[in-house]
Amino acid sequence: MKAYSLIVCIALGYSAAVPADDIAEISDTIHRLATGVDQQDDKTLLSVFRADAALFATNPTGDDLVVVSADKFAELHAQKRFGGQVRHVEIEYVDITDDLVAMAKVLATNERVHYTYYLGFTKVDGTWLVQTFLQRSRKADQDTAKE
Repeated sequence: MKAYSLIVCIALGYSAAVPADDIAEISDTIHRLATGVDQQDDKTLLSVFRADAALFATNPTGDDLVVVSADKFAELHAQKRFGGQVRHVEIEYVDITDDLVAMAKVLATNERVHYTYYLGFTKVDGTWLVQTFLQRSRKADQDTAKE
């Protein structure tokens, strides 16, 4: 059985007008996304995305952009083609506008690969879900500066 290490840190500096419940729910959604990737759990992954979510990812060399649906993303992880790593996850920021849309920057790193996620959220029936997912991955030895 693999041991999974998931550490989530949230940057401070939110407006007093932003409900703590929204920040907690978005943080939980990010935690479930990272757990789904690391544990290659398609059901957990599908639980964080809107059905019409758009997912974009680069390969470590940066010479290719892959576009997939949330269903395909989850399927690829369930097939063990992606994910299955233990990563340190840090939420750099979450910005919420009008209790309707939000953006988060997330770093997920280990000794081999560093991932940067830009996640766009929309609130659907009172639940924050990922609407857009943009991933930049690079080999750890290529990561000379934090973005």
